[in-house]
Amino acid sequence: MIERRLQIFSKAPQAGAVKTRMQPWLSPQQAAELHAILSEWTVTRLVNDRWRSELWCAPRPDLEFFQRLAGAHACSLQRQQGQDLGARMGHALQQALCADCHAVIVGTDCPQLDRQHIDEMFTALADGQEAVIIPAQDGGYVALGLRRFAPALFTAIPWGTDMVYEFTTRALNTLGWSWRALPALPDVDTPEDVRRLLQMSAASPFLRRLESLVARRSTIPEHQP
Repeated sequence: MIERRLQIFSKAPQAGAVKTRMQPWLSPQQAAELHAILSEWTVTRLVNDRWRSELWCAPRPDLEFFQRLAGAHACSLQRQQGQDLGARMGHALQQALCADCHAVIVGTDCPQLDRQHIDEMFTALADGQEAVIIPAQDGGYVALGLRRFAPALFTAIPWGTDMVYEFTTRALNTLGWSWRALPALPDVDTPEDVRRLLQMSAASPFLRRLESLVARRSTIPEHQP
């Protein structure tokens, strides 16, 4: 039986190291709090018993933030390895795909990504697609599923730009693989993305935490210890 493996990529919520495009609208500490909210949202929303879930951590998995997430949810902790995002993603997927399994890798910047999306990706792989991808509306992608590994999908990609999806799909076509794209989803990188997210009709504890963060934005000092 083919194993389904979900790999969630996350960084530790360290001030000045995450969500830097939110500054100065948010302070570095507030941006780290936003990242923590989104990471917890993603893990809570996606981890379940229909697939094996792994949380791939940077800089290391023994930090309290990651230990707490793993303790609250059925996911194992792994350490990201590689010099850039492509190398780190490639390493994680290669570890999964050397076994008899299909793998889907996601980040933590897309709160609208849910279990139905992940299930649809695994179904497409089971039906014979060699890759399935969910584009981000800003030109990147929010999820990538593979049946097998190819280094070309993770090298010479302009990570962090609006060309990531185009370069990745170009690589898929060059490989001659069969692949499918699902409808694009928005991610959360800018203040406008946060404002849009707050307009979602579905209430959740995470939206309430986000509302509280934005409400405190003007009252929290820009620099905290």
